Amino acid sequence: MLDARTAILLEAVNFQCKTGTYQVVEERELMEYFPEKFRIDRDGLKQMLAFLEEHEYIDVKYADDAVYCLCPLPQGRLYFERTSEEKRRDARLLSRVLLF
Repeated sequence: MLDARTAILLEAVNFQCKTGTYQVVEERELMEYFPEKFRIDRDGLKQMLAFLEEHEYIDVKYADDAVYCLCPLPQGRLYFERTSEEKRRDARLLSRVLLF
């Protein structure tokens, strides 16, 4: 299970790499994906990317000064899909409860 910030970063990578292929993504684009309460710095972003790569959620082909070439791996896409499905299921359950 990922913490909130790392899950948001994985969601950003999946969003940026919709095709499932390597995409060149600027550091700024990834950092803008975080809500205000979860703002991170460059070092935090690098650490989270390293964690996701180490645990085989993403692959980082290269990392330049402020540019990354990233690709979500199957485990990263599966995690993203599972959490999305859980959110939809929770929303349906809540609507049913409110209906009663």
